[in-house]
Amino acid sequence: MIDSLRMRLGAVVLALLTVAAVVFAVLNFQQRSSFVLPDDGVTWMDTTSGVTAWHIVKDSPAAKAGIKQGDIVDTVRGFSIRPTSPACFTVWLPGWRFATSSAATAAPSRLPW
Repeated sequence: MIDSLRMRLGAVVLALLTVAAVVFAVLNFQQRSSFVLPDDGVTWMDTTSGVTAWHIVKDSPAAKAGIKQGDIVDTVRGFSIRPTSPACFTVWLPGWRFATSSAATAAPSRLPW
């Protein structure tokens, strides 16, 4: 009889844990679907000259702003940018809507590809 009670209790605990896992999964999917990742439409690449625009998506915010392949980002929100990691952090921290940058066009001979 005690074994039967343990079996039932174990089944109830596992059922409750399964329900909790499903509820948390649904909440996770809801939050992920409502979160919009900031994207400027550019694939940035670290080069010896600085952070360089490698690929620009057609009709993206970057393309509309006039960023071209080979442009080099000097500053973002007044901060000097060298590697891409701090550049992404600088844009993400205050929100991508407030990001501004200045760019200088690289000479084609200096491009790494």
